[in-house]
Amino acid sequence: MGVLHGGSGTTTKPDTNQGGNTSNKPSNGGGSTTNKPSPSPKPNQNSNSGVNQKPNSQTGTIGVQNPSSQGVPTETHIEDANVKSSNNYLQSIELSLGRLSPDFYRETFEYEIVDLPEDIMEIEVNALAEDDKASVSGIGKIALNKGENNLELAVTAQNGNVRQYILKVNKKEEIKESDLRLDTLEISAVNDKGEFSNIDFGFDKEKFEYNISVPGNIIDLDINPTVQREGIIVETFGEKNLKEGENLVEIILTSQADSSIQTRYNIRVNKESIKEVNASVSKKDETWKIIVLIILITILLAELALYLYLLKRKKR
Repeated sequence: MGVLHGGSGTTTKPDTNQGGNTSNKPSNGGGSTTNKPSPSPKPNQNSNSGVNQKPNSQTGTIGVQNPSSQGVPTETHIEDANVKSSNNYLQSIELSLGRLSPDFYRETFEYEIVDLPEDIMEIEVNALAEDDKASVSGIGKIALNKGENNLELAVTAQNGNVRQYILKVNKKEEIKESDLRLDTLEISAVNDKGEFSNIDFGFDKEKFEYNISVPGNIIDLDINPTVQREGIIVETFGEKNLKEGENLVEIILTSQADSSIQTRYNIRVNKESIKEVNASVSKKDETWKIIVLIILITILLAELALYLYLLKRKKR
């Protein structure tokens, strides 16, 4: 409500603004003032004082502009929670038995598991991803089959990208004594001049005893055995520096998994003495001499008979 004071010459008007501020101006009536409301300050356009936020539609981030002391805005990027991680690397691999070859490295994706017990039936594999938002499959206890096993670890990133790590395990097969057999066996005699000659002795993989004879000028045997199965060790003994008389040559097959499991092939080699060889050669030489002499006598008798026949016929 307005109040008029006649004695002072001052007129007071109510303030229409909530702040109630007034301004005093002198009136025309001589020195009196009129109170008018002063304009109130404009409210800040941003709820964050002095900060303008602008969404960036291209990067998926919000750019926050802050006024600097020089009046030039600086920009700070805040990651959008909707952007998913693409990290699908492993941080480590752990084994219950054995070890990795080569040693683990995040960017090596194929390994062999070595130094395992020969009777191993299963192995436990654990792996940890670098990113806790990624998942790893293929871990845990894994049964092993005979021969080669490929264990695959799949790392799936938060965005769905998958990376594989492969672990190879070679489980050796159990070998019985009946499995320790030669597939083929070839034997050649080597003489004192280094010349080779094949010996045919009728090999049979289920036959384990053989007897062969070689001349006295044979000094070594060249033995070539073969097997079809893996995990069999083949060794030969006694085939070098043959002596006159009987020599024992052994071919031993051993299970690589269990050295107590073996099979032996025995070859008894009778090497003739040098004297026997020389005597044989001398005997052959004498035989040839006798044959040549008989041939010569036969020719002479034939010629003599022919001469007598012609002479008798001439007298007639």
